[in-house]
Amino acid sequence: MLSDDPGVLTEQVRERARRDGLSVWRAILRLLDHERAPQALPELRAALFDVAGRLDGVARRDGVEDPVGRDAIALAFTDRDECVLEQCPNWELFFDPGTHQLMDEAVGWDASPVPFLVLESAIVGGRGSEPTEDELLFPRPVRDPAPPVQPSPSLR
Repeated sequence: MLSDDPGVLTEQVRERARRDGLSVWRAILRLLDHERAPQALPELRAALFDVAGRLDGVARRDGVEDPVGRDAIALAFTDRDECVLEQCPNWELFFDPGTHQLMDEAVGWDASPVPFLVLESAIVGGRGSEPTEDELLFPRPVRDPAPPVQPSPSLR
């Protein structure tokens, strides 16, 4: 079981990354992934925000807007372990400033990251229930994302 204490969780994520042959960044992405880790509770996801924000090479930007118009904190990282043809993926993760829940993921190859995952998240009373505004873990999207044009790394 993973701890929601960021100090303990940091070591657990490092061990998991070593065990699975991943970078610590990739291990965090897997744990934040709602499909790969659906059992991760909001407290764990908030602790993962803290762990990711402390990694070497991660840049934190407060007071930004996510790709769909919500107030956010962005964590940006260039993943040098995943370069292809000398181009490396640039990640940008957007978190709610109050709950530290992941709201969006964006990635790009030596260009502005393009949003590929926009989330809505809530805790409801039962399966299939439509969440009320007070059950949301962060605000709903304000607008549709308008991703920038992204060049293919194979065209260079």
